[in-house]
Amino acid sequence: MTVMRTALLALLPLLGAAAETGAEPMCDDHRSIVEALAKGYAERLSAVGIAGGAGVLEVFASSAGTWSIVVTDPGGQSCIMAVGTGWETLPPQVAGREPPRDGGI
Repeated sequence: MTVMRTALLALLPLLGAAAETGAEPMCDDHRSIVEALAKGYAERLSAVGIAGGAGVLEVFASSAGTWSIVVTDPGGQSCIMAVGTGWETLPPQVAGREPPRDGGI
């Protein structure tokens, strides 16, 4: 099983309905994926994390609310794993403080 496939299987529970569609993820080298998201959707890197040691998970989002989840394996192959709308960037929370009670999350 390849490293990318292992990372994708680890992410399936997080991707929910997007993973259930059976659609193949769109894969290419990282630079091409990032350029396509920027050019086609004005999406920029919003968050990043390590995906179980098998790769890097990135969230790209636009000011219009579109978003894409990209997983990149150690060899540099990136795949768009999920896309959607309605992305909101929340302000950072300070540990020990209650979130605002004005309807925010």
